[in-house]
Amino acid sequence: MNKLNFKKPILIISIIFLLCFSLSANNFAKSSITKPPLKRVAFTIDESASMRGYEDIANFLYRYNVDKNLNVYNSIYLTIYKFKSCSNIFRYYHRPTNTIYPLRYVANGPSTPLYDAIVKTVKFLSRYNNVTYIIITDGLHNCNNYPPGITSKKEYEKYIARLLTHLERTKNWEIEEYVLHDNLLEKNKLINQALAHGIKRSNIIPIKKSEANVRSMSNKLKSLNR
Repeated sequence: MNKLNFKKPILIISIIFLLCFSLSANNFAKSSITKPPLKRVAFTIDESASMRGYEDIANFLYRYNVDKNLNVYNSIYLTIYKFKSCSNIFRYYHRPTNTIYPLRYVANGPSTPLYDAIVKTVKFLSRYNNVTYIIITDGLHNCNNYPPGITSKKEYEKYIARLLTHLERTKNWEIEEYVLHDNLLEKNKLINQALAHGIKRSNIIPIKKSEANVRSMSNKLKSLNR
């Protein structure tokens, strides 16, 4: 009887120990299944004058995509290229962040060097794997700063398409293009342009410019306050 009474506390202690160990193991497992540490996210953003009045749409698209990635990853390595004219394509931001870095969007450029800006962004980041690359524009490319060996817009489109396809296939890039438009004719032209420089149709997102859309995006921006 004494032996039995002696065994009971040992049994209870053993059960408590096993429960504690199990809980600790579960907590460790949960803590180890955390967000991946880092993701590269890159933007090429149109700041030509035709985007004036639609800054909230551009801002929302930028903030939405950054927020979406921050919900999955602990932090992102954020790269932003902007373009205002054929001679004004610049790297605006390039560093790690765990917040939505302010875009400070100013649409006042005289032209749309879209292809030049894409090439500049892509060449800067081409050594990296697993990049999410997002293009935001409302215009047709209208500069002629062709790379060596390129003599026409059509050749330029094929050159960019090869670059982007190579990065998707060999470096696991995800590439999207938001095309802002006023009407159906403009929408179709912008979609065809994106297709010509290698964006998959499923990754081309048309967004209609309108006062209603600006108001809608302005309201959505308020919920993205990281």
